[in-house]
Amino acid sequence: MTDDGLSNRYLVVARVGDRSLHHQWIHPAEDRNFDLFLSYYGNSPGRYAEECEFYTACKGTKWQKIHELIANIEERVFRYDAVWFPDDDISTTPGNISGMFRLFQEHGLLLAQPALTANSYFKVTAQHIDYRLRYTHFVEIMVPIFSRDALKACWRTFDKSVTGWGMEHVWAKLLSYPFKKMAILDETPVKHTRLPGQGELYENIKNELKIDIWDERNKDVWKEYGIAAPEPSDIGYYDGIKLWDPYAPSDDVQDHDVQPNQAVSRENHPLAAGRTKHVKRKPPAPRRNRRGNGLRLNRTVAKREKRRG
Repeated sequence: MTDDGLSNRYLVVARVGDRSLHHQWIHPAEDRNFDLFLSYYGNSPGRYAEECEFYTACKGTKWQKIHELIANIEERVFRYDAVWFPDDDISTTPGNISGMFRLFQEHGLLLAQPALTANSYFKVTAQHIDYRLRYTHFVEIMVPIFSRDALKACWRTFDKSVTGWGMEHVWAKLLSYPFKKMAILDETPVKHTRLPGQGELYENIKNELKIDIWDERNKDVWKEYGIAAPEPSDIGYYDGIKLWDPYAPSDDVQDHDVQPNQAVSRENHPLAAGRTKHVKRKPPAPRRNRRGNGLRLNRTVAKREKRRG
């Protein structure tokens, strides 16, 4: 129990339907450092109510209903240090989520997301196994993590779009494109199990609201905030923290597989299987010439110097 009465410092808020994967996030409970708030939009009111600390049931879209939820219980939400808003088709474990929050907090981030394991729509968010995290100015609406301060700055934009698409650019601008405060968390990847626009919530948007989700691109919102959003192919990262140095000395490691959604570390990295110690190789020392009256470069260095000249 924390000083302000919270059982955990972090909160997961998810809009969930009848095909939700949130049950994967719950057990084993001892791996959790977060509370769970489920907002159910399915057809059996009361479903999942016993699986979370906080619960509500209502129809509607993800971000507009989350905006409504925060407006109603603002004081409770802002007691947490960080809040994650995943889609309900995200496959991961409580241990991985807890590690994600720790990594987020360790580096003092404002806004981030876990990397995606495969078939990512935006390639910048696909996992890079060489990194713990990479700094960026783009975090997908699918799985964003907000610090308390970042959430206070951004939550009022949540109801400005039916789908939420394109709001990532608005959030980055509201946070003044912070240097090394937005990141993709490669060390704690999650799996997105459905193609973009194919989830249950999107089906409801298309069928009930009669909205073509592919045309709902938030251009009016971008105009309101003076944003010229880049093309997906132009979005990238500009720096990062490496997971480990392959040439640094290391202890022997065991040959074993990394399970899906398991946090990648120096010990369980796929490329580390069967590897023993790595020793940094020093560059060859210059050798004396035959007459002993000076130093001469080795052949490789000599060729390189010749090309440069």
